Amino acid sequence: MLWIPLLLCLEASPFLSDWTVEIAFQAPDKLGACAVGDVDPAHEGPEIVAVSVTGDVYVLHRTKSGWSGRSVFRCPGEMIQCAVGDARPDREGLEIVVCGMAFGPETGEGPGAAWCLFRVGEKDWKAEHLANDSALLHAICVSDGSVFTAGYGQRLLKIDWTGSEWKKAIVLEELPGAAKNAIPTAKGIALACTEGDVLEVQGKDDVYAAKSVHRREGARGRIGTDGQRFVAADDDGTFTLIEGGEGRVLYRSPAKLRGAVLADLVPEANGLEAATVGYDHKLIVFREGSFEWNEHTVAQDTDALHHLVAADLDEFPGKELVACGYSGRILIVTRR
Repeated sequence: MLWIPLLLCLEASPFLSDWTVEIAFQAPDKLGACAVGDVDPAHEGPEIVAVSVTGDVYVLHRTKSGWSGRSVFRCPGEMIQCAVGDARPDREGLEIVVCGMAFGPETGEGPGAAWCLFRVGEKDWKAEHLANDSALLHAICVSDGSVFTAGYGQRLLKIDWTGSEWKKAIVLEELPGAAKNAIPTAKGIALACTEGDVLEVQGKDDVYAAKSVHRREGARGRIGTDGQRFVAADDDGTFTLIEGGEGRVLYRSPAKLRGAVLADLVPEANGLEAATVGYDHKLIVFREGSFEWNEHTVAQDTDALHHLVAADLDEFPGKELVACGYSGRILIVTRR
């Protein structure tokens, strides 16, 4: 386990003290996304999942000396996004769902594909094909026992497990643009779309409706929520807090942003924290103050960062940040 003290923060502030970065894993290729959840009953605590340009799905578990990880399956095409959830209620534990290309790289033409992976036995993993779409699938999540996926085919698909097999994917919504990210919400799911919308999709019994919770000019890249508010990270480098349909710009980067988190990272402080990462290699945390959100760069990677999640990885209060990107590293950023 490699702990790297952060020396990039020069400002004397209690908030900036005691942030550490752990390089949990080094993949040989670019990583597209990461997720956290208890997907491996053979090990205590949650695992970290990541997907790569080679189609590899990596799973990391904590050991006494750090984190140990390996590829548990290689999909035929590049994988862009991943999520963890209870997609198959007949099984104990959670499943991994991933999406990307059916074959070849993201830059190529052809259909998109989604897969479900889970542990079987002591050593093996099983991968089940969920669906193909007309183009790259770039967004996936699990909500209320269903898998939702969308992408450059500009339609939202829903896939359910019947108890013995996966149902054929159904089209819930035709989307106004490509979907880049999907997250579960209290009432359904939310999507970040390239035409500028953050969409919330709600429904039941395969009848769903989408509404825009915020729209701006320019493609959205990633979204996060605390259950009440959203944050959105966009292609033009804008990081926006969304509340009551209104957007408040917290930050503007000169590069694309690819992380959106709104969570309690520092329990001893009032309010929540927001965080983002991007092509400028930086991980930036925002502290919610009385009148403004204060910005702090707390980590920096050697290449573009492409995804960010918050999760509870240990017994200490507060959540940790898990980031990944083009360096192939999985970083865990913690304040203690």
